Amino acid sequence: VMPFRFREKNRTVLPSESSGAKDAPPNSLTILIPSKGRPEQLAALLNYFNAAGIQYPILLLLSESRKSYLQSAYPHLNLDVIEFGEDATLFTKLKKGMAKVKTPLVAVHADNDLMLPAALKKSVDFLYHNPDYSACEGYHARFTEEDDIINFFKIENFVPSIESDEPLARFNALMRRYQP
Repeated sequence: VMPFRFREKNRTVLPSESSGAKDAPPNSLTILIPSKGRPEQLAALLNYFNAAGIQYPILLLLSESRKSYLQSAYPHLNLDVIEFGEDATLFTKLKKGMAKVKTPLVAVHADNDLMLPAALKKSVDFLYHNPDYSACEGYHARFTEEDDIINFFKIENFVPSIESDEPLARFNALMRRYQP
């Protein structure tokens, strides 16, 4: 999960650009979750977000028709849903989902990923207070299970330089080695 900043005329401006508030408000970030045929993992993720008290708006991009159920099952989450046909591609979902985002920051979060709320908050607060930055990311890890043994792998993402004066160039350097 890597929050990044929108630079479009129809997006709201981060309040930090004009105020000295300490924490980024919940309406500064939207969590975009594309999902396809993994209802158990999506339910686990939403239960986790609910238990963690996530207040950011969440936009689910679903390949199945479960909108009313999900919105009623998670009344404490700020949840919106866009439903697609089962043949919808990830890029089709992201294009439509990104067009609906109204917050200045967005984080794309797969339904089978795990994000630590404190780490996300730290990233959002950083971007909120540093308007010259386009994106930030934390550590990535992978877990596997073999014969009741859980293996943990820290994934190092090396970015040679993101010192460009242009935000888009910094973002391109950051994403150069990204593998979905």
